[in-house]
Amino acid sequence: MERKGRVVIYKYLLDRVRGLNKVSMPMNANVIAVGAQGGRVVLWAIVDPKKEKIDYMFRSIFTGDSVDFDYEYSVGTVQLDSGLVCHVFRV
Repeated sequence: MERKGRVVIYKYLLDRVRGLNKVSMPMNANVIAVGAQGGRVVLWAIVDPKKEKIDYMFRSIFTGDSVDFDYEYSVGTVQLDSGLVCHVFRV
């Protein structure tokens, strides 16, 4: 990511633990981590808050689910308090 201006780390909640999620973040957002907080899956990204927001798509699946979709990259894996393991992909 080109560093012009002030960049910060923001947290974004995924609405669905399993399935497709749309997250509005500033253009050129760089997702650096995925985790769980309070039973929710969250992403952290380095962003320039002055940039125009665009929609990014993420798909979450559980261990054992088919990876039967195209994806750009794997964001990471999260173990939820329930014991389920969720894998998040940028699609």
